[in-house]
Amino acid sequence: MAERSGVPYPKYLTISRLNSSDGLQRVSVELIRNVLENISCGPIEYCQKLSNGTVLVKTWGSLNAAKLAQVGFFSLSSSIDLAVREHWSLNHGRAVMHSYELAQHCEAEILQQLQEHDVIHVSKITRRRKRNKEHETGLIILQFAHPYPPPSIRMGDKVVRLHPYVPHPTRCSNCLLFGHPARTCQRPRTCANCGYAYHLTAGERCNRAQACLNCRTRKVPHSRHHTFDRECPTFIWEDQIRAISIVSGVSRRRAISIYKSHSRRDRPMSHFSEVARLSYLKLRASETLFN
Repeated sequence: MAERSGVPYPKYLTISRLNSSDGLQRVSVELIRNVLENISCGPIEYCQKLSNGTVLVKTWGSLNAAKLAQVGFFSLSSSIDLAVREHWSLNHGRAVMHSYELAQHCEAEILQQLQEHDVIHVSKITRRRKRNKEHETGLIILQFAHPYPPPSIRMGDKVVRLHPYVPHPTRCSNCLLFGHPARTCQRPRTCANCGYAYHLTAGERCNRAQACLNCRTRKVPHSRHHTFDRECPTFIWEDQIRAISIVSGVSRRRAISIYKSHSRRDRPMSHFSEVARLSYLKLRASETLFN
């Protein structure tokens, strides 16, 4: 993996197995860690197995990460070949800015203006209205070359505040459950209308009673609605947990604990989602249901 000009090497890497569908579930993570430390000539902060059969590696700094990134491939044995790649999201923080002036320009021009702030990618948020026409919202997603976006950036004589980027909960487009993307799903395909195994042919519509798979799985009392209903209790719950986690900078487990503690004290958690909307954290107009 080549070095990117002006950008430090990543601190987060993924290790995947080559030429095999078995993944790394049965391979010792300590063995992988020892080999990586020998290659990088330094300690590894942690190695963690992921559900998709890969291993997430966090290095202590850019120096030993650079050595691992330059290797690209290595072998544990004659039958186990591994690839080292930069993690697709953990090395690049994202934030949201609001500027109607910038939104009038194309994304390439906006990126050119913001490159001095280590912005490597921009995406404008538009909203479809009447006649399916796109309208500018003034919201722009910024992706940075490092994991931690600044709280603000200076543009000329103006200081523009940045807001945490809070995407919608990850939903699988295959089984329709929250928490994982379709590329790692091993469950059967699910009907979005009735919540049971997919049973439709091309062009056919489900005539069964609506039932939400996620609410049924969580044993929510009111599950008689379409899986993609935006008023779905499970969708709202997942949405709030993610907002708490990102805005407060805590883990998902801690976010759930915060949510439950507020609920026990009869304090409504709508505060988090409302703050998110007012701070341009919820980009419902641009996000799709699937990741």
